[in-house]
Amino acid sequence: MARGRAGSESPETMAAYEAVLDDVAMAGDVERAVWFGTPAAKVEGKIFMCLWRGAFVARLGAEEVDQRVLAGDGVRFDPSGKGMAMKDWLESNAEPAEWTELALGAIAFTCGSAAS
Repeated sequence: MARGRAGSESPETMAAYEAVLDDVAMAGDVERAVWFGTPAAKVEGKIFMCLWRGAFVARLGAEEVDQRVLAGDGVRFDPSGKGMAMKDWLESNAEPAEWTELALGAIAFTCGSAAS
């Protein structure tokens, strides 16, 4: 998927993201949100996923993010672009068909995490 600026998601990307929101709605009290000017979702008041320049971003926890980065499944999410990546967040290179699995993992981590 083409990478653009934050908040400029293609109609196809937005449709895939909306489908993920529909898929995970049964997993908890999922709310739509905006984070860093881009579509996001919250559970228990905490952001757990968003779109960023055409990529799916999920809060999976540092250990899982480490494993996925080593496997080539994405990079640590660095919204500033200044080398200040967020340890619990993966900017995934997964295809939209894989986003629901990532979102469910993000919900599980976010709901089970004591950190805010």
